[in-house]
Amino acid sequence: MSYHKWPRMLRHMGVLVLLLVGIAGLSYSLLRSIPFRVDMSRQQALSLTEQSIQLLKGLSIPVSVTAFVRAGDGDAASVLELLREYQRQSSLFELTVVDPDRDPERALVMGVDAYGTIVFETKYGRQDIYIYQLFAQDPQRQMPVFVGEQMMTGILKSLVSFEAPRMDVALFGVDRQIQESGFAAFFEIMTHDFRQLRLVSLDATVSDPADLLLVVLPSFPLSETVILRLKAHLEAGRHMILLMDPLRPALAVSDWLSAYGIQVLEGVIMDPPAAYFNSVSTVIPTLVNHEMTKPLLDHQLSMVLPVSGGFSVSSVDADIRVSPLLMSSEKSWRSQGQDPSIEPGQIRGPFVLGALFENGKNGSKLLLIRDADFLRDEFMAVHGNQDFILNAVSVLLGKYDDVTIRPRLMGGTPIVLTLAQTSWIFVISSLIMPFLFVMMGVVVWWRRRRQRR
Repeated sequence: MSYHKWPRMLRHMGVLVLLLVGIAGLSYSLLRSIPFRVDMSRQQALSLTEQSIQLLKGLSIPVSVTAFVRAGDGDAASVLELLREYQRQSSLFELTVVDPDRDPERALVMGVDAYGTIVFETKYGRQDIYIYQLFAQDPQRQMPVFVGEQMMTGILKSLVSFEAPRMDVALFGVDRQIQESGFAAFFEIMTHDFRQLRLVSLDATVSDPADLLLVVLPSFPLSETVILRLKAHLEAGRHMILLMDPLRPALAVSDWLSAYGIQVLEGVIMDPPAAYFNSVSTVIPTLVNHEMTKPLLDHQLSMVLPVSGGFSVSSVDADIRVSPLLMSSEKSWRSQGQDPSIEPGQIRGPFVLGALFENGKNGSKLLLIRDADFLRDEFMAVHGNQDFILNAVSVLLGKYDDVTIRPRLMGGTPIVLTLAQTSWIFVISSLIMPFLFVMMGVVVWWRRRRQRR
């Protein structure tokens, strides 16, 4: 190549570089002007669910959010990105970021004395949260979870509406102290949406009862007074979630539920095809499509019932509509008596484990589930248990737009497999796949042997 051609080549390369830089700059400007965003975070932790978006689109009053964070804080950066996504969805959501080290007066005026404080304000009040509260530890899976959207959307719902939903909870046979009851995680989750969550005793008259009553019956029979009050609650057109322990007698409750066509079955449901790991009495129920279960089905989630009983339903009143929600498999059976046996019983499935009963006369709804332990702290975070109870409460209160805002795992997403699924994985990986490789080797050897002949 002659040297006199180098200047022309350099000029061409220079023009090409300038052209590429111009195209890149123009493309960047166009992309900046287009409201397009891709969330590459794990489990889309920086994206909003449809429930939060609907809430933001429907805002009717301004919401002022002030975040007091220091520059360079890693956790704060992800939280601020999520808050900016809230701001993108509504012009009434105003976000202000303040560095307390550079503007200490603003923090002093607003009464903020800790880094990572986020202040939500509307005309109905103010609520502060801290960034460390948005990151929790899943006790069951031992993984960090991000509950930022769940908490912040819950705060928004409580601050943009003067009327807050109310729920009463009656716990029978457990310690009445919430932190020692075994249901502390459930109460903590529910208080995000229910500013008026009361722990009540049905042995005494409940003043101004809430529209929704959650009754947990893990231990002993109820008095006639309590039964009458439960009946009166539904007869007044209110709603109830009734959780029953299959290991305890339920004679008094059975007599009352017979008016709904419910026959409570004694014993524990054993379901090997739907067993949670190797425990045939811990069931992963089949979810029937309904407003309460559809979000779980859409997200491919299921539930885990630690120890479940069953019941049968017959039609006794044309005004009562029955919607089965949780079912056992056809290969399930019911243990005889109170002692759970691993041997198949005489009565085979499928069994109804949970159902919704709607009274067309007064509009009351009764959700019955034959397991009280799936709400306990050790099972609340298992797979879709938390989602189901949130869905149930929202549907019973007629708030379909509030269904399921799920915490996002910061680690990998665990897969819950039944005993049958784990058996198939073992057979495929240990027997079928090695057999196929051997057969492929035999076929290759045979073809080469024939070719040599």
